[in-house]
Amino acid sequence: MTSNIHSPAQRREYIKYQLRLRGTNLAEVSRELGVSTAIMSQVCLGVRRSERIMSALAARLGVSPETLNSFGNWEGQQCSKH
Repeated sequence: MTSNIHSPAQRREYIKYQLRLRGTNLAEVSRELGVSTAIMSQVCLGVRRSERIMSALAARLGVSPETLNSFGNWEGQQCSKH
């Protein structure tokens, strides 16, 4: 991962880019987790928080959830069911 990510939008785009490099995308991960792509995007942007989603993304990218959370401004509200 890189430390050049300073905003939530940059974090989401970086996650999307890294997933594409690995042959997948946010929509596929969303389907596997049974969540909407809108929820997935909101979590990537930091509008909402979901440990389950961030853990799944981190596992796909081969990093810790803490690494993903460290990029951009992480002030989202906790999702209760996701």
